[in-house]
Amino acid sequence: MALGARAWRHGTAARLLAVGVVLGLVLLLAMLGVRLTVVVHSPEAAAAVAEEYVRLVLVEGNIGAAYELMTPAIRERVSFDDFAARMSRAPGYMGVRSVNALEYEVLSGEPAVVIYLAVSGTGGVLNYLVILQGTMKSGYGVADFQFLPEPLTPSGERKKL
Repeated sequence: MALGARAWRHGTAARLLAVGVVLGLVLLLAMLGVRLTVVVHSPEAAAAVAEEYVRLVLVEGNIGAAYELMTPAIRERVSFDDFAARMSRAPGYMGVRSVNALEYEVLSGEPAVVIYLAVSGTGGVLNYLVILQGTMKSGYGVADFQFLPEPLTPSGERKKL
C-alpha cells in the first residue's frame, strides 16, 4: 500500500508527514529547474493543415500559398525558388483530384505530428506524409513533405483519423 494511503488512515501526524513529503518533492523539482511541459495536439487540426498544403501543391499548383504554410524556420532555410523547384517535381504534381488524410502519429513529447495521406489522380493512388510542427494551442506549420513509394502498411504507432 502506498505511503499516502497508509498515512490518511493512521491519523493527523501521518497525514502531515505525507503532505510534507509531497511538498518536499515539488520543492526539490522546482529548485532543480525541472520543467514539466505538456504538449497537447489536435490531430484533426494538423490533418486539416496537411490536406490544405497537399491540395495547394498537387491539385492547385499554388506554390506561393503552400510556402506560406511552412514553418518560419523552414522558410528561413529554404528559398522560395528552391521550394518551388522541389514541389514542381513532386509525384502527382497537378494531376491529383482528391487528398485524404488517413492516419496520424504524434511524436512523443514533441510539438510535432506526422499526417499520412492518400492522393488520387490520373496515375492512381499515391501516398505522402506531412510532418507538422506545433501544438493545438500554437497551430501547425509544415516542416516536411515526403512521397512514400510504398503503400502504407499497418502500424501500431499510427492512429486513424
